[in-house]
Amino acid sequence: PTFTGTVAGITKAMVGLGNVDNTSDATKNAATATLTNKTLTSPVISTISNTGTLTLPTATGTIALTSDITNGTSATVTSIASNIHSSTDNDNAETDGPQYSDTASIASGSRTFNSANSVNTFNAGIDIDINSTVTISLSQPAYVTSGPSTYNIQPVINIINAANNTFTITTYAFGTILAPNVDFTFKFFIIK
Repeated sequence: PTFTGTVAGITKAMVGLGNVDNTSDATKNAATATLTNKTLTSPVISTISNTGTLTLPTATGTIALTSDITNGTSATVTSIASNIHSSTDNDNAETDGPQYSDTASIASGSRTFNSANSVNTFNAGIDIDINSTVTISLSQPAYVTSGPSTYNIQPVINIINAANNTFTITTYAFGTILAPNVDFTFKFFIIK
């Protein structure tokens, strides 16, 4: 039908809204979510085998997931100690020296910077390449005195020599290459 003017006498059933009423939101069934017969728990891994099967428990059994895990993975994880090498004697850490490892991919240790020069070269103790990461931290302050003032030394790793498995440190103070007043010890960490 077509309506004009003020219309009266129309009911909700007449326009297809027979089930509509003025029920408040708080009393509607959908206003409160209810969780029934559900137990929420963290997933637990039942087993991981070295054949590549990961087993997860479910309410009705287990789910077995196979991935690219190989037998060699467990051997690598259990032999991680052979991939980390430590050395404290620079001379003995040269390639083929008693504190050198050709299998390790991580090296750590300590070295002493000789204050007679502003540039010192150190043996890494492992095979390195130009993409290796070498970090150092000073075990004690390094400084240089110039006139009446004393300045902190900033050691900079400026050469990684893959052919000789060495790294070179140059010492700076206020932007100038300077040798420190005394020898200093530093710790190093290298990732091949």
